[in-house]
Amino acid sequence: MMIKQRSFLVGIMLGAMASGAIGVSAVAWAGAKDTSRSGFHVYPDGSGYGSGSLGAAWNSANSVERIGCHVDAVPDLDGELVVSGFCEVTDQTGASAMCVTRDERLIQLMLSVGPSTRVGFRWDPEGWCTSVGVSHESHYLPP
Repeated sequence: MMIKQRSFLVGIMLGAMASGAIGVSAVAWAGAKDTSRSGFHVYPDGSGYGSGSLGAAWNSANSVERIGCHVDAVPDLDGELVVSGFCEVTDQTGASAMCVTRDERLIQLMLSVGPSTRVGFRWDPEGWCTSVGVSHESHYLPP
């Protein structure tokens, strides 16, 4: 009697999981989508912030909008590699802004940027990055 009840419960659980997986799949296709534009703001002192989703920029109706980060390792005059990175944003009008950094923690975040990432960054009046944020969530559009 106990084995039959257990088999019955396992069957119910597997059926629920299967139907749940189908439901989750349908929800994922019909889920939220971030279509916000890439943009930035510069304060009077020259500091500012920029943000946007790589997928939304790629899928935008214009041909100029973009956002992303880049990391380089370039030898200095003594042959030592200097690692630096920058994040940049170009809005729908073609205006752009960027910041640069040599901070290893910010560079690690820049390296994690992918096709379905939302990027946000801030810079000081000299153009040095003061923060970088990346978000990998389902509602950011892939290219």
